[in-house]
Amino acid sequence: MLNPRTMDPVLLTLPGGFDVHVYGLMTTLALGLPMLLAARWGKQDKMPKDFIPDLILICYGGTIIGARLEYVRANWHEFENNLLGILDLRSGGQVFYGGLIAVVTMLMVYSYIKKVKPLLLLDLMVPCLALGQAIGRLGCVFAGCCYGGPTDLPWAMTFTHPDSVAPLGVPLHPTQLYEAGYCLALAGFLIWVRRRRRFIGQVFLSYFSIYPVLRSLNELVRDDAQRGYFLEGSLGQTLTNAQGISLLMLTGAAIGWFVLLRKNRLARK
Repeated sequence: MLNPRTMDPVLLTLPGGFDVHVYGLMTTLALGLPMLLAARWGKQDKMPKDFIPDLILICYGGTIIGARLEYVRANWHEFENNLLGILDLRSGGQVFYGGLIAVVTMLMVYSYIKKVKPLLLLDLMVPCLALGQAIGRLGCVFAGCCYGGPTDLPWAMTFTHPDSVAPLGVPLHPTQLYEAGYCLALAGFLIWVRRRRRFIGQVFLSYFSIYPVLRSLNELVRDDAQRGYFLEGSLGQTLTNAQGISLLMLTGAAIGWFVLLRKNRLARK
């Protein structure tokens, strides 16, 4: 059984009492390290000269803002009487899908401004995105967020640190490690697809076809209350917020495959 007894959410405390959290460090690494891969591919794809600085701003800003806004939307009851709490990022509370939607939107705008093919840019970014997710989820282990439901499996994770977000002393599914593992595998697969793609957009569509399925399966054993439910007023607690968004992503991916495969076939005639 995994027992993260010594996993203190706080890495160190700076003078003045400012805590540096492991989650924040891993989030920074999750955004920074994949940029090395993006820089290499950016040269191959003849991206603009200022591509990487722009990309860092887009990914960092989009992730922080989008992920926070989606968390606020899904957990509005926490903020309806405390609007200033929305700005308190140190308290935690981010939803990956919100950040993903914001970053993709900003990349589309960037491609239009810089006159770059949007699907070429997205093909470049999604393997980096999956790698960043794998790194970022390790930060969730230290924070105890995104935790799983109780289980008696031999690889269950029991949190014992008093500052952990997860319930203490209860063996839980290590859903953070599940996602870190499948995102790392997905990143490797997408890199493989990128080298063998038959048309621009294939890598992007592969990510949007595979990740939602893996995420939805992982949601089956997650148990954190902050994840929220999709259209809870109409559907009740049938689908988690992530599962509902995953269905929308899969629908969009199916349409994308139909359009791009048809376009590719016509181009070959």
